[in-house]
Amino acid sequence: MRRFYRRVSDLLRQDYNGIVLFTILFSSAIIITDTINHRFSQTDFRSYVQAAEWLLQGENLYSRIEGVAKVPYKYSPFAAFFFTPFLLFSLEVSKVLYFVLNASIVLLLIVSSSAFVKTVFKEKVGLAQKNILTAILVLAPILYRELHVGNVNGILAFLIVTACLPRTRKRESFQGVLLCIAVLFKPHYVVFAGYFLFRKRWRLVTTFFIGILTGFAAPMWGYGFRGNITLHRAWYQSMVAHNAEGSWVSMTYGMNNIFEVLSRPLNLLLPDKMMHSALYPITVLVLLAGAIVYLAERTYDGPLNNRVSLLFLMGIVPMLGQVDTNHFILVMPLLLFFTAIWRALGSTTRAVTVLGMILIGGNIYEVWGKGMFSFWYDLGVYGMGTALLLVNLVHVSGDNGVRVPESS
Repeated sequence: MRRFYRRVSDLLRQDYNGIVLFTILFSSAIIITDTINHRFSQTDFRSYVQAAEWLLQGENLYSRIEGVAKVPYKYSPFAAFFFTPFLLFSLEVSKVLYFVLNASIVLLLIVSSSAFVKTVFKEKVGLAQKNILTAILVLAPILYRELHVGNVNGILAFLIVTACLPRTRKRESFQGVLLCIAVLFKPHYVVFAGYFLFRKRWRLVTTFFIGILTGFAAPMWGYGFRGNITLHRAWYQSMVAHNAEGSWVSMTYGMNNIFEVLSRPLNLLLPDKMMHSALYPITVLVLLAGAIVYLAERTYDGPLNNRVSLLFLMGIVPMLGQVDTNHFILVMPLLLFFTAIWRALGSTTRAVTVLGMILIGGNIYEVWGKGMFSFWYDLGVYGMGTALLLVNLVHVSGDNGVRVPESS
């Protein structure tokens, strides 16, 4: 623990003073204004704490809005274990503690994302504070919502980015544990396990699957074998219902989701039932697998290495599940990458990058109001903005490569 604290301290001392100060001020402004306006409800966190209490009592966790919960719980039964320590405190104290934890991990996400981006280049590259601050400002509306509702997307993004850092390569079991925790919260992160399997990272993958099995089996301690099966069936049904709010049924929820993007042309060719039941998701998975293999197999003659494939996955994963704005926190490394190589980009690539950033960070509820915010969301600005950055990523990682920016 002391070694971990020392490493974090060293990282924070490496030109991050301004970023630390900005994050503290940003987080403080959120909790102060929310408290003054009586909006410090931490809606999502309340559902996690209530689920943890039900878990200890051996009750059903899903499709319930009771107790302190304001929204239904939708993660795995095992994920609720992580919130049991908050039951030691009153709800008001727990909300403050979780907010501080969440804000601290957002800061660590910024630090780990910066460290990851530096590993994408074959040569040493420096990230100036202005590069990092630009990425933070693009994601500021999403970060605000994440901290305001008390969600876990920032925490999960930190786990994923940390698992992808090369300094943990000799401790692949640790990477597998981090990835396992993320998947037990949101199953679409399993795409990263597929990538590591393709790269033959056997220890990581083995640890990951052992962890998943442990996570599924652990609730038997309080529910028994059949009760555990029933509990996980309820989790599956809650995920289906959650996704049905957008991508799987209505197909009118916007284009933030890759399923919804592909639904437009497929809807013209195939009956809805056939598309939803088999061909539609299979088509998406085949395209995704092809992109992963293509990027993972490439050798780069330019200044980039094959870790670009992980950067690509961090951009594509937020578009795999039923999408809300907070999922796009995981594009933090992608944004940092483009701020790092900004001076090496051509005018067209710069224009596409700026447009992508505007689409991701420009839909601000307080600026546009509820009607226009919903309009832009339904139009799919987050998904389209991320897609533009991904297209740029494939372009700049081509045979001609890019010039490594000067360290600053």
